Amino acid sequence: MKLTTEPNKINRRAFVAAVASTAVALPALAQATSPQAEWVTQRKVANGPAVLPAVETSPPSSGRTASPITASQMHVGHSLMDRTIIGGSGYPDQLYVQLLKSLDLGTPDLDIDTVAGAELLYHQQNATSGWTDTADYEVITVTERADTYPFAMYNTYTGWINTFRNERQTSMDTWFSRSQTVGNGGAGCDFFYHTCWPGKEDYSGVGDTQDITPTSWRQKIGLDETEQLAIAERAEDNVAGDAKIWIIPGTRLMMQLYDDAEAGDMPDITDAADFMEDGNRWWADDIHQGPIMAMAYAYLFLYVIHGIDPRGLAYTGFDMPLEPTAAEASYIQNTVYNLVQSYPRAGVVA
Repeated sequence: MKLTTEPNKINRRAFVAAVASTAVALPALAQATSPQAEWVTQRKVANGPAVLPAVETSPPSSGRTASPITASQMHVGHSLMDRTIIGGSGYPDQLYVQLLKSLDLGTPDLDIDTVAGAELLYHQQNATSGWTDTADYEVITVTERADTYPFAMYNTYTGWINTFRNERQTSMDTWFSRSQTVGNGGAGCDFFYHTCWPGKEDYSGVGDTQDITPTSWRQKIGLDETEQLAIAERAEDNVAGDAKIWIIPGTRLMMQLYDDAEAGDMPDITDAADFMEDGNRWWADDIHQGPIMAMAYAYLFLYVIHGIDPRGLAYTGFDMPLEPTAAEASYIQNTVYNLVQSYPRAGVVA
């Protein structure tokens, strides 16, 4: 096993000082309602309505064959990926690898290519290892930068935001295509998109350019997930073949955590405000996972990629700065299980 990232350092393999200035030609996005809109439902949560796409945001998956623990895998993204994969100490055997090893199902073969705040386009333009070494991997997971610009918020705007959205779409198309034509020695690899969330204060938008102005972070992440799924579905349509982009539903898990906290269903948390204000166990700062949340996301990756039910798995002994209580462990394991069971785009259930 090798890791191309180091704890507490931005410098990664093939890291360069600045984003390349090469212009990228981008096709225009069709200014039409996403296919998801037909299934969008409204849920009331604290501070206003949250747009929550129903589970069937696209035709249900037919399921996929789970990857073995020993499958060669590359995880590409930024610091939110770091918090899931390398959330513990004891480099290079960090949280996710320690979790895999605890199962005694073989030796994990895992690399990670992350740069703080990076878009997928950055990794491509700067030829980081996640881009250049695609052929070496049977599994590739990617995450895009957290500043999502949902169509529902900006559908009548034609300036820089749409250019930005076009760029994000082109990046997903390009990475997915490369995974199928170059990945796994040219045979194609399983490709996963880990959806992520913005900072707690980053929800109101960019001023008078938008059609909808979210009144809460919870509402914004619901809009973000709709956009993220639309990007994945368009990439599937744009890339030849019938391969799928499997979703690691990070945004949906965050919605579930918030809603459970508001309902009083999260151990030792009073409500959503209490959850959002936590700066020790659940949250590390305004956006990054604390140790308990990092463990939840490690279980999510494990279940989606390897098909291993997280319920009853170990939750201590991973060199974490704080370990879950028995109640917290039971909660996050069951929450991840129930979410993935009801989310066909993850590929675990048909």
